[in-house]
Amino acid sequence: MTRLEEILRRARERLEAKEEAKRRLEELTRGARVRAKQSILLLHRGERGAAEEKLKEARGLLEEVGGLLREYPEFSAHGGVAAAWEEYAEARILKALGEEGDFPLPLEVPLESYLLALGDVVGELRRGVLDDLREGNFEGAEERLRRMEEIYDALVSTEEASLLLKGMRRKIDVARGVIEATRGDLALEAGRRRLARTIQELMERMGREGHGEVQG
Repeated sequence: MTRLEEILRRARERLEAKEEAKRRLEELTRGARVRAKQSILLLHRGERGAAEEKLKEARGLLEEVGGLLREYPEFSAHGGVAAAWEEYAEARILKALGEEGDFPLPLEVPLESYLLALGDVVGELRRGVLDDLREGNFEGAEERLRRMEEIYDALVSTEEASLLLKGMRRKIDVARGVIEATRGDLALEAGRRRLARTIQELMERMGREGHGEVQG
């Protein structure tokens, strides 16, 4: 084998290995996103144990992604990597808010993914608000709305820095619309509750008055 043939053979092996690594990367990131999404759905259903298991699975896949990136750092800019971390961060934040009542520190998640995930958490909290309203838990709905507003205010307060992240402006705009819609939902429910109380009080008063007339 000539020197050129040897060079080409090694190049081919390297390219084939790189292509296989890329295929594996896409498989891992897709799997991590799916499991993180499943975790979010389970959290909405109140199945916290199952949600944690899905998060652990997603985390394991992301650790494999990290190993591939150490060997092939040129894949770091692959869109699937950022999307997987963002979905994982969203699930982790939502879980911490539900169980601990506060935001988790972004220790195991890239900071950029954490910030972008916050915008999506607003939408997931709205789902929780609607669930609370259906169940008659108005106070719970109000607390979720407060969290939504807290996230939005924080993102807007750091808007200049946050907007350096691709896609952040749109997430902030979407979050604003989601919050406005949620405020409207709570306002309607508050009005319905006031009307129900008024009707109940009126019926009770009429009942008392009718009872008095009968006695008279």
